[in-house]
Amino acid sequence: MTPDWAAPSTCWTQIPARKSKWKFPCNGKHPFLIKQQNNRGAVNRPSIVLLLILNLRAMILKYITSKRDESEMKKLLVLGVGNILMQDEGIGVHAINEFWKEKEEWKDADVDFIDGGTFTQDIFYLFEAYENVLVLDIVRANQTPGTIFCLEENQLRKDKKQMLSLHDIDLLDSLGMAEMRGHRPYLRVVGIEPAAIDWGTELTPALAAALPDYLKIVRKHINEILGSSNTA
Repeated sequence: MTPDWAAPSTCWTQIPARKSKWKFPCNGKHPFLIKQQNNRGAVNRPSIVLLLILNLRAMILKYITSKRDESEMKKLLVLGVGNILMQDEGIGVHAINEFWKEKEEWKDADVDFIDGGTFTQDIFYLFEAYENVLVLDIVRANQTPGTIFCLEENQLRKDKKQMLSLHDIDLLDSLGMAEMRGHRPYLRVVGIEPAAIDWGTELTPALAAALPDYLKIVRKHINEILGSSNTA
């Protein structure tokens, strides 16, 4: 499949990964991770604190969207998915954080930006409030890290075994569940090839450098869906 955007060129400015509030101390402890032993040695696992936070966020999202009626349906939901504790797998959430910084630019637009985390199998209720869903996530296509792909829903179904993350496959299932409840929005994915997926709260240098161009492509698709000339 031909990528929608060329791989990052060598002339691009190298942008350092964004600093995280949480750091891994020298003793290896982390507020959201616990170390466990298995037959392969010591591994980090999500702590009960992290699991409680993620479940609370899902409950809040469900409550907010349940308060909308059909007359309040919006044109577009931009949904960032991924795990920010797994380096590049969190690119979709990092992108949403950047759009939240531009909230004044988008306040009059018919669009919402939501951090979906990893709850892609259980958020079908979100889809009931939108005509379109634009998902931001990683895509594995054996291309140069930072290569950007723009996939329509029919392409997702055709290539899901080869390219999509487990989050996007779950999203396709959630679409079917939303359809059974009476409304199915149209789904698109703007994905990016990751450089590494491992424990860590920062993007790799390759994806940190590609992030501005990734956001540029996402803005282009947002404006096309909204039918506006907003260049935020």
